[in-house]
Amino acid sequence: MRGLLGFPVDYEMGRALQAHGQSRSEALYNATKAYVVKLVCKDAAGGECGFFNGFFYHDFEPYIVTTAHIIGFEGANQYVAMLFDGTCLSEQIVLEVVKSNPAMDVAVFRSAARLPHPPCSQAAVVGISDTVYVVGFKARPEAQLMFNEGRVTHVSVDGTFTTSAYADAGFSGAPVFNMDGYFVGMVKSGDGRVILQPVCVGAISIHGALISEPHPLPGLH
Repeated sequence: MRGLLGFPVDYEMGRALQAHGQSRSEALYNATKAYVVKLVCKDAAGGECGFFNGFFYHDFEPYIVTTAHIIGFEGANQYVAMLFDGTCLSEQIVLEVVKSNPAMDVAVFRSAARLPHPPCSQAAVVGISDTVYVVGFKARPEAQLMFNEGRVTHVSVDGTFTTSAYADAGFSGAPVFNMDGYFVGMVKSGDGRVILQPVCVGAISIHGALISEPHPLPGLH
């Protein structure tokens, strides 16, 4: 743009800014990927009938937040989590539902064993044009963890927002982070098999769903 306007172009500065952006994205990915788990829905016969995402939100308890429409999805009555070690997925870990809020589309699972995960991320709100990052797995049996950048394109009064970040089918429940690595929301749904404009539940709504009656749980901070 400076060159088109007749001003001298500082190519070294441009390259430095580009390198900084790449380093920042890589750092964000490395800092957030351990929060995400792949959730597999199974029917009464043990057959796989759907894939979702979920994320850890508590420092000590193995609570996993995801979307409430996972409950009973395609006849599912069993749910297992799989962790990603960078190359493959772990063995399946059986989960139990401890809370579901269909109105806000938020559900919480818990495993019997304490699972390794990082300390919980701080939460924040988003505004129009904010840069956000979606971390999640594709709806396939194998490990395909993805990291996508986008802009917030709309924010509703209740904190629900949409983003231009690409999200594949099965991304429901995937966490969304801002440029500072703060948790800002969770992918809820989108139009079409490939979600081009994900609708996300905001962090404030998730906090409200967690602390609501009955059986309130620790909320996001």
